[in-house]
Amino acid sequence: MLVSKLCEIPVSKYVPKLEKICLEPCRGEGIWDVLGYYNRELEIVFICEVEIQEEVKKLSTIRELIEKLKVPEGHVSNYLTLIVRELVRLHEHAHAYLHTAIIETSEGCVGRTVELDWWKCREVNEPLAEFVARSIVEKFGDPFVTVFEEVDKSSPLYYRRWKDIERICKLSPSAIPPLTRIFRSKAWSNWNEFYQELKRKKDSIIAEVACYSLIY
Repeated sequence: MLVSKLCEIPVSKYVPKLEKICLEPCRGEGIWDVLGYYNRELEIVFICEVEIQEEVKKLSTIRELIEKLKVPEGHVSNYLTLIVRELVRLHEHAHAYLHTAIIETSEGCVGRTVELDWWKCREVNEPLAEFVARSIVEKFGDPFVTVFEEVDKSSPLYYRRWKDIERICKLSPSAIPPLTRIFRSKAWSNWNEFYQELKRKKDSIIAEVACYSLIY
């Protein structure tokens, strides 16, 4: 459901990657990458079902969340499992999009720039993937927005810098192509370097988003 929207992002072409269920313990630094991960070499999205069930158990104890979502009694676990799994799939496919999507430019199409290690800086890679995912979630609204924000509270601070990107341009799938081009333009050494570049190109990003928003 959510992942299919990555295939509809303006001026880009994304082919969803193969998914596999991982039943072994998964370990990651941020909650989204504990619940799943993207293998860049294999181009496979792994979904960590054991960890998803553990996360669902925690969410099920948050009374305010359950009341806000208005989940019928007896259906909480199954309901949250479906929502969390979709969000995990989206986050990992967001990584895959950033790595593999073909992005159109005025000079032609731009794919992966394999000679640059732009993907190695987690300070940039993770918040940008979160921004991509959160932009898609925004199109769907609740229950996805509410559950995303609850799970995201467990993310490391640098993951949540997607909110800094939101200060540059609004949450919108139309923002994803220009942000992806900038992301791929060099090997970033840290978040501040990348964010300063976003601020420098803010006007052009906003103009491009406005243009794409007319067709998306």
